[in-house]
Amino acid sequence: MIEPMLAQLKSNNINLEEPWLLEPKYDGERLIAQRKGDNITLWTRRDIQVSYKFPEIVSALKKNINGDNWILDGEITIIGGFRQLLKRNVENKFKISILSRKIPATYNIFDILNWDGKDVLKIPLIERKSLLLKAVHLDEFINLVNFQELNDLKKHLDYNLKAGFEGIVLKKKLIPHMNLLKGLESGLR
Repeated sequence: MIEPMLAQLKSNNINLEEPWLLEPKYDGERLIAQRKGDNITLWTRRDIQVSYKFPEIVSALKKNINGDNWILDGEITIIGGFRQLLKRNVENKFKISILSRKIPATYNIFDILNWDGKDVLKIPLIERKSLLLKAVHLDEFINLVNFQELNDLKKHLDYNLKAGFEGIVLKKKLIPHMNLLKGLESGLR
């Protein structure tokens, strides 16, 4: 499994001279989604396979992501926040079936790591975002995380906090995936 990039909490002193993309910080659980042929697996950042716990996400990924060989990075959320998501942490197949309908999850995709069997980690973030826009079809269970160029840090942070997000995540627009260049992503709260 490819390790997900992890945000570093920062409060100030960020060099904003380079172009940055801004995304809202979700209150959920980080998941890597992988498809090889007809098989889709969901992995936590602790390398635990949880596909069986989110059948609605697996089904939506099969229908709404072009291609049959890809790896995506995103955050799974549930209306009501992380506490509601914890209610989905069950092992019983019958309970999983009921909960997937009663409190369905959404997979919020913010990066693509592999496309059509090709590693895309070395291409700049903005080009990977372009790939996502072509590959993903939205529905009630699949969401593309909004991104925009940073121009007014305080305004963006205030807006996202008022909208119910945990904060914002800044990513350098023109760099490859963070696992190749550690330490260049910053999370703000």
